[in-house]
Amino acid sequence: MLGVVRDLRSPRSLADPADAADYKEHLLAEFVLARLARPEPALARQMGRRYCPRMNDQPILTRGEFAKLTPLSLPQVVPPPQRRWSDTEWAVIRRGHRSRDMDDKWHAFVEADRLFLHRSWTGNGIFEAQFARHGDGWSITELLVCGDRSHYRRTSDAHDTLLVEALVDYVLLGNHDTDALTRLRSMPET
Repeated sequence: MLGVVRDLRSPRSLADPADAADYKEHLLAEFVLARLARPEPALARQMGRRYCPRMNDQPILTRGEFAKLTPLSLPQVVPPPQRRWSDTEWAVIRRGHRSRDMDDKWHAFVEADRLFLHRSWTGNGIFEAQFARHGDGWSITELLVCGDRSHYRRTSDAHDTLLVEALVDYVLLGNHDTDALTRLRSMPET
């Protein structure tokens, strides 16, 4: 029986190695496409993908789809990152993100080109980033951070700026190998 793959779509067996290889590839592609519709962080890391090309099929998350969100308290202005995101990346960013498990700490949604980042457990607003279209992409024009130390312990403006850039890349775009994330990890703790 070794070398024979059973075709689950029909009662026949695929004894020809080329047919078996094609069928295995087909099954893998179906599995990947199903998982990419809303990928889990571990799968995204395994696949090493930049962002999910099928995310445009997903509904856009809105504020009303999250329970107990609280607005940013004691907002403080920090310098926005200099990064630009493409139109394709913006299309994925504006779809938002819902935490799927306890290790996933962020909820995100966009209203009027403003990204809201809330902690998933408490619902506390931590960041707000106003996006605007500039030339060939999107950039953050205004960045606010929660100044209430009982909700979020700030370290520095530079850290918060880099953290937002890394969160957009990591949480919303699923890009787990970015310059922002590398710089954030190498930043000295204060």
